[in-house]
Amino acid sequence: MLYLYDWLKEYLTDIPQPEELLRQLSVHSVEVEKIIFRNINLDNVVVGELLEKKNHPNADKLNIGIFDVGEKEPRQIIFGQRAVIAVGQKIPVALAPTVLPGGVKIKKSKLRGEISDGMCCLNSELQILNCKDELNFFDQEIKNGTLLKDILGLKNSALIDIDNKSMTHRADLFCHVGMAREIAAVFGLPFQEPKIPKITTAELPAVAVTIENQKDCPRYLAAAMKVKIGESPDFIKKRLLACNIKSINNVVDITNYVMLEFGQPLHAFDAKKLVGEKIVVRRAEKGEKIITLDDEEKILDESILVIADSKNPVAVAGIIGGKISSISEQTQQIILEVACFEPILVRRGSNKIGVRTESVVRFEKDLALATATRGFQRAMELLQKYAQAELTGFTDTQTLDLENENILYREKIVLPAITLKRLTGVEIPAEKVIAILQNLGCKVDFKEKGDDTAYEVFSPWFRVDLNIVEDLIEEVVRIYGVNNIPEQKLFGELHVPKNEALIPLKRQVRNELKALGACEVYNYSFYSKELLEKAGLTAEKEQVEILNPLSEDLRYLRTSLLPRLLENLKRNSQEENITLFEIGHVYFTDREISMLGIVQSGKSAVYRQMRGLTEALLKALHVVYQTEIIKQTAPCEFWSVYQDDQALKITATNGILGTSGLIDKTILKNYDLEKPVAFTIISLDALAKTVNANFKIKAVSPYPAIDLDLSIIVPQETTWAEIRAEVVKKSQPYLEKIDVFDVYQGEKVGYGKKSIGFSLKLRSLKQTLQMTQMEKLREDIMLILAKKFQAVLRAK
Repeated sequence: MLYLYDWLKEYLTDIPQPEELLRQLSVHSVEVEKIIFRNINLDNVVVGELLEKKNHPNADKLNIGIFDVGEKEPRQIIFGQRAVIAVGQKIPVALAPTVLPGGVKIKKSKLRGEISDGMCCLNSELQILNCKDELNFFDQEIKNGTLLKDILGLKNSALIDIDNKSMTHRADLFCHVGMAREIAAVFGLPFQEPKIPKITTAELPAVAVTIENQKDCPRYLAAAMKVKIGESPDFIKKRLLACNIKSINNVVDITNYVMLEFGQPLHAFDAKKLVGEKIVVRRAEKGEKIITLDDEEKILDESILVIADSKNPVAVAGIIGGKISSISEQTQQIILEVACFEPILVRRGSNKIGVRTESVVRFEKDLALATATRGFQRAMELLQKYAQAELTGFTDTQTLDLENENILYREKIVLPAITLKRLTGVEIPAEKVIAILQNLGCKVDFKEKGDDTAYEVFSPWFRVDLNIVEDLIEEVVRIYGVNNIPEQKLFGELHVPKNEALIPLKRQVRNELKALGACEVYNYSFYSKELLEKAGLTAEKEQVEILNPLSEDLRYLRTSLLPRLLENLKRNSQEENITLFEIGHVYFTDREISMLGIVQSGKSAVYRQMRGLTEALLKALHVVYQTEIIKQTAPCEFWSVYQDDQALKITATNGILGTSGLIDKTILKNYDLEKPVAFTIISLDALAKTVNANFKIKAVSPYPAIDLDLSIIVPQETTWAEIRAEVVKKSQPYLEKIDVFDVYQGEKVGYGKKSIGFSLKLRSLKQTLQMTQMEKLREDIMLILAKKFQAVLRAK
């Protein structure tokens, strides 16, 4: 934002030089981007009026213009097509010979055979106003030949350019009075509060104003008056132009001037153009349209606040006025709007219709409600003086008199001296703290009570950002100067950090799974209701819903890794066989769990491959585990994900680790997955408690091993886990390895039966095992299996 140095001087007679402001404000307050000195060399740049225009005979893209520049004879100047100039318009013209601020030398010369005795100048070439590649057009009342620096007030002055982002929390600084007050606080200077006459409105009739939702518009002040439209005084026009605001007429210029001076945006409606001469503050209707002051048609909806008459919208609240109610030369009666709108509503509305104005910049920062009081009083002072204004009606939905101390200061904040010392690390003298806070406009009562010594602080009405103790400490520290706080060495006890078992475990799991051929993926921790239902889950059960989701696709925190992993499989469905895994958190209403999810797709034996991969991982982690087939016995939202409502439960000594199984075919159809998909879900929190870092190491036997194969027929409901447990128990201490090599169900083994083929590797640490001894072991195993499971040897 731009601040005029000369304007600031009206409130600070001892204001430091611009260079000092740049240094100190950047340290104590806001970030000054640059100082623009306006005493630039424009001695031979004047206002020129285009009298005649024709095409250059020897150049298609050049024009020949005859300009009246206030001399006895017009000058011929050749110009291009970077800006469109019409006959009768007045623009900046550099008269040859001269040198422009950027060092460009202008001299009388021939261009393609035609004389050019000057140059038509863009703002960028003159380094003025917004410095953009555009022309600045002047009013017809300005005399041809007038020096540009006289019109713009560019004599020995400076502009202070401050970064908006550095003061986005300070609505009070977006005006000259507010910045002057801030400079006074930083430098400890006396601030001269502008004296504004009080406007009497008690006996005036009310202006018809209706506010449909008080939250959308906490305060609306409407003043009806007669005015005389005319030209603004020079000081207003020059200051507006210096701040990149074009002069329109006295009424509009005064509303813009007050905004720059006190930070309160104002808007004037032509009262006769309002249907029913009534103001309604309401939400727009869906599809409602308005043509704004920039001649653009905007389509509105219910999220946008508008100012309307009894029939149509006449302005987009806090953003831009409507063309239909704009001030013209024929305007005789106006309604002046001085309001406060809900800041988030203004910002969202601005983004939605694609319009960002000076008004938006201020309203979105949450202006103090009392700012409207100052804005109205100052506007009336100027309108009465320069537009012959005569008040005929007045309405204020929330009267705030700044002569009332209850309005002048906000609620009390108690700042304990011990808290200030603890957070700053330095003892700042009490008188210094009091002086800083008072210079910032606060009222301070110092209560000295030993360890309970405290400052009772009442922040001023315009500092809506001062609400808690830490806000006050921040103010004290920045004015006192962070650079004045001495450096101190950090001291304290150092403790060995607690060993976080999950960190090395996750690293090991990643390494093992990658070595087994799996690929890791990373997904969002959120999903949509649609994705939930696609994966067979429901939004009503244990789902944590986000109050303000970025989009509908990210409405719920995930309770399972599977929905997103299945999406990953679909995106990579062109692969013949693929294994993916993800390590991430799942969320429930009362807990958060770190999980491992693995999915694998393939044409055949995908479940056995997944089980083998899971067992290989657990073995690499030295986890002692058991597996058991479980079926649905109680309501649970995850059963619908598992094929045939069953899964393999993986348990360890500390409880359940997770489950493994096949994804239900209905779910696969929802994802358009054609190949079977197996999965494993393991709780890493539970796994971390089970992993044994101090595992035992067995000696390597020097004796040869004996391999035994058994193929048995058992009832279909008998599980391999049950069989394995009995075989392992009987085969100790010789059993080294046990593997299933075949599972068969069909007519060859009979209805309700299945065949399981498995191999045993047996070895002794003390001697070479005899085959007769192992044959006896095989017979004993078969006796046990026959007794427990009605197992019989399968014939070849």
